[in-house]
Amino acid sequence: MGFLDYVNASPTAFHAAQNAARILSRGGYSELREGKGWKLEKGGKYYMVKDNSAVAAFAVGEDFEPENGVRIIAAHTDSPGIAIKPGASLSEAACVKLNTECYGGLILPSWLDRPLSLAGLVMVKDGGTGETSGRLVDIGRPLTVIPNVAIHLNKELNEGYKYDKREMKPVLALVSGEMESGGRLERLLRRELGGDAEILDFELFLYDSEKGCLFGADDEFVSSARLDDLWMVWAGLEALTNGELCKKNLSVLLCFDNEEIGSVTPAGAGSFFARNALERFASAFSRDGERDAFFRMCANGTAISADLTHALHPNSPGLHDEAVRPVLGGGPVVKLSANRKYATGAPAAAMFRDVCKNAGVPCQTFVYRSDMPGGTTLGPLLASALVMPTADVGAPVLGMHSIRETGAVRDGEWMAEAFKGFYEQY
Repeated sequence: MGFLDYVNASPTAFHAAQNAARILSRGGYSELREGKGWKLEKGGKYYMVKDNSAVAAFAVGEDFEPENGVRIIAAHTDSPGIAIKPGASLSEAACVKLNTECYGGLILPSWLDRPLSLAGLVMVKDGGTGETSGRLVDIGRPLTVIPNVAIHLNKELNEGYKYDKREMKPVLALVSGEMESGGRLERLLRRELGGDAEILDFELFLYDSEKGCLFGADDEFVSSARLDDLWMVWAGLEALTNGELCKKNLSVLLCFDNEEIGSVTPAGAGSFFARNALERFASAFSRDGERDAFFRMCANGTAISADLTHALHPNSPGLHDEAVRPVLGGGPVVKLSANRKYATGAPAAAMFRDVCKNAGVPCQTFVYRSDMPGGTTLGPLLASALVMPTADVGAPVLGMHSIRETGAVRDGEWMAEAFKGFYEQY
């Protein structure tokens, strides 16, 4: 599955995790269940899904021993967006609106006047068996729009107007008796789900109904929603399923959820989700009586936190450091911060630069301008939880956290090649 196929089929973290699991399954990976016993073998390939939205995959080398170490690539399945609140339907000015709240640090104006669709997870109770289960839904067509205010009615729109998150409510339909009672959204969901299942709850998100695409004089650019961070999830999957993996290591891909809101959830990097799984692998391959196998494995391990970074903007170059300026099409970027907003230290940076060199891939560097506080990633959480050198890296993009972000096609390809090289080394 190419990247555009993957991102277009993954409007939410739930769909991203489901599609990642499908790619892994086709690549020979077998599913593990957290609440079941694990029978693990050298040379085996496994994956597990957490809370419908996070995925961890493990390839055990044929000669793996815990003290040989582990190679981890970590990315995240979620992106900034707009979630639907309970009590979803409101009516105003003869229109039915959906009640919403913002998820993560999105660029609000980029969501306006754009056909949006709806997707997510719906919890249902089967009318026959009484069993509760989660069902993924994707309306898959233009469904709603968040309308802007005309310039004639708000002269400040082009003068630094401050958008209000409470105004980010999309128009769904014209008012009728049924719609005013809030039944329109539920009827829409029932039609998608089919059968007579009772809807108990949901986690639904709006998304851009226009598919991601290539553009440019030579199709050298990619424009898509959710480049952050599904581009890196895809590159990790590509490396794990199509690369040559080291026979001595445990090769791991961690696709966490909820990075955009702090990672402190069961499926996030701030939980024990990954650590627990890694401990089970270390224990399964330790010799009798060894209680420190996990710690030895991590002590000899290396991790990559894979997230996007800011390319030098062609219209606003002054927003970058005057000396360190990664560009679109320039290759993977090592992200540095003296205050450790990024996990990268010199040893991890040297490791990744060497990986890129051996793979024939160019490598760039990013630091925030000194008067900007900047953002962070899941890298520091991962590094501190597993106590191992971690490099924060990623492909350069423009418009990060916009409803559509822009990257260079070859940067995604180079990231996948670098990840393959990382998994190959011992």
